Amino acid sequence: MAKVDEKVNLAVPGHLAIIMDGNGRWAQSKGLERRDGHREGAANVLRICKACQDRGIGTLSLFAFSTENWSRPKGEIDALFEIAKDYFANYFVRFPQMGIRLNVIGSRDKLPQALKTMISMSEKANPSKYTLTVNIAANYGGRWDIAQAARRLAEKCAAGDMEASQIDEQALEAELKTAGQPPVDLLIRTSGEQRISNFMIWQCAYSEFYFTKKHWPEFDEHELDLAIKEYANRTRKFGGLA
Repeated sequence: MAKVDEKVNLAVPGHLAIIMDGNGRWAQSKGLERRDGHREGAANVLRICKACQDRGIGTLSLFAFSTENWSRPKGEIDALFEIAKDYFANYFVRFPQMGIRLNVIGSRDKLPQALKTMISMSEKANPSKYTLTVNIAANYGGRWDIAQAARRLAEKCAAGDMEASQIDEQALEAELKTAGQPPVDLLIRTSGEQRISNFMIWQCAYSEFYFTKKHWPEFDEHELDLAIKEYANRTRKFGGLA
């Protein structure tokens, strides 16, 4: 459900999702290595989390690493995971004091063991009282999310815990990695690309989309407010009439 942000005096999305694109292109435009762009992009995560919290957004989902990103060069993947471990060790530890709940979604099977341990420790440290839930999508894909939810329902049917006739949209949604969270109101993608790239397919069924040419390291509080303003000026009909 949308809230009103006193800072910009606009209705804000209850659930905001961001595809953080353009780290490598930003680095190349500066004459830097791609890993430098990923590190700068990671530094922007904490800033945008705080900005969303200040604006009354209740859920923020960030696409960090997709199931398709494994096709990238091994050196770049290794650099991404090293940056991720650094952030879990030195930055995400601030979330409990900030009133932020961390939720990592995606398959953890192929993630480095050290990173999996850090994720588990961070989630166990989640505060009981919080104003913002941050979903970090790592080794995540929307198709994978739906498939694993369907598999869990099939297992329940095979075990005799439910009947196939009981499977409906609500039952499947309850098995998604974002179970219990509201659907995505606004999806932002940076760096000029205009597609959702297998991110939260189910959750974005009726989302508003906002595309900006700004690379993720350049996406600051001002750019966030521009996206919120655009969202607030749209009429959402959900298949009905205005």
